[in-house]
Amino acid sequence: MPQQVSGDVLRPDLYALAKAFDEKAASLGYVGLQIMPLEKVTSPNGLYAKMTAEQLMKRAETARAPRSGYNRIDTSFGSASYTCKEYGLEGVVDDSFAKQYENYIDSEMVVNNQVLQTMALEQEIRHRDTVYAETAHAVTNAWSTYASATPRDDVNDAIETVRKRCGLKPDTLVLTEKKLNDVLKTAAFIDNAKYTINPMVLPMDAKIGLVRMYLEVPRILIAGGIVNTANEGLTFVGADIWDNDKGFLFISGAGFAGGPHYGVTINYVEDSIIGTETYYESQTRGTVIRNRNWRYEAVMNSTAGWKLTNL
Repeated sequence: MPQQVSGDVLRPDLYALAKAFDEKAASLGYVGLQIMPLEKVTSPNGLYAKMTAEQLMKRAETARAPRSGYNRIDTSFGSASYTCKEYGLEGVVDDSFAKQYENYIDSEMVVNNQVLQTMALEQEIRHRDTVYAETAHAVTNAWSTYASATPRDDVNDAIETVRKRCGLKPDTLVLTEKKLNDVLKTAAFIDNAKYTINPMVLPMDAKIGLVRMYLEVPRILIAGGIVNTANEGLTFVGADIWDNDKGFLFISGAGFAGGPHYGVTINYVEDSIIGTETYYESQTRGTVIRNRNWRYEAVMNSTAGWKLTNL
């Protein structure tokens, strides 16, 4: 439940829009919350358990001798600390603007969505930066070198390496749309698919399905978010949030429990998942809409992720 501050008005009507904050991110091509899914906590800071491959894959004697006790194992686990940081942003609904356009738009909804969009963008960049901080593993031949690239070998080698590091195969690969299309143009893929339909004329879902089967990964995420890199007040210059020459292979998972998986986004919920509040500001003669949340991007097991570069 959001904690109300004197002078602020909690807005459940706008909060209903804000609840779709994380779902909306996926429609924008944001993949961060699929790499590091939300895990709710009731304290803004504390410890979380980290299961390791050493603990999950170690051997133990299970045979019991007659009239003797059973062997026991140490079931302890590693831990790490987290401290959620509050993120928030405000937008102003000018009274005169709202009055002028009241027959055409819901001004509060428009401003609220703009604020949420910016918060989603900044969160996606934080997720990207977390992933890109991992060790880089360059492929030998860039996938844009169509004649000599070997994307299936590159991915299969990475899958096997991750399996040996933490005991499980990674199940998800993150690529940009450009890099997905590069795979479809490689001689290695074309030779594999030469008896099927031209993949370049297929819709995106079908293309993803073909590449997923070819690379032998259960799931492919297409990172498609755009960020404006121009300075304030200048003409819009769009750029990809995720680099076209990088990919990320990881073991997915949700929450803290279970075997090795790459990461989670820790969300402190006592002060709201997303708090939507308003207050009137005389100085600007407008209603200020504020959205905020408390989050921390936690890498649960770095060995469960593999950053591919030079794609």
